[in-house]
Amino acid sequence: MTLNVQAQVVDIQDDQPKQQDRFLVDTNVWLYLYYNRVSTPGYFYQDDKYTPYIDKARYVMSSLFYCGLSLAEIAHVVEQKEWDADLPKLELKDYRHNYPAQRDKVVRKVKNIWNRVKRTGISADISINQDTTQAALTRFQTQLLDGYDLFIVEAMSKAGIDKIITNDRDFVTVPGIKVFTANRNAIATARSQGKLVVR
Repeated sequence: MTLNVQAQVVDIQDDQPKQQDRFLVDTNVWLYLYYNRVSTPGYFYQDDKYTPYIDKARYVMSSLFYCGLSLAEIAHVVEQKEWDADLPKLELKDYRHNYPAQRDKVVRKVKNIWNRVKRTGISADISINQDTTQAALTRFQTQLLDGYDLFIVEAMSKAGIDKIITNDRDFVTVPGIKVFTANRNAIATARSQGKLVVR
């Protein structure tokens, strides 16, 4: 798959965060930081790269933001991963409704992750209203993002944030932002299109 890179892309392995940086941290990075089941074989490099970068950003006192919509994504991923690990032969709805001990475990894990996100970051608040949904729908027509990511970009825009730390290569299709990533495909594509930058 070839991406049309519109963003500036920064390889976090070659970058040092700065105190004045204001980053929105994408859901996948929060999960790499705070949820042990998210890594899968072949993708261990993700946590290996993002955790040190976030640690450096915190050390130099960069501002790290999160979007409240990440809670929905975190809850979905945790429930899916726990279901896959515990009782994958069941339907997900049965797992959710008929196994209270497993449900309690999922809830505890989501709450723990979310509390850590809130302690680490600052909320980039967004109201989902007519104006926001219309802006997201307009963006949906020109940028190759999923529904969650449309609103994350809107949250960035409303908060005046132009930098995102993410492993999601879809963000490189968004003009006017800087994508800080360890995603090998995103970095290689950005390099080939002259969009990889070094600061």
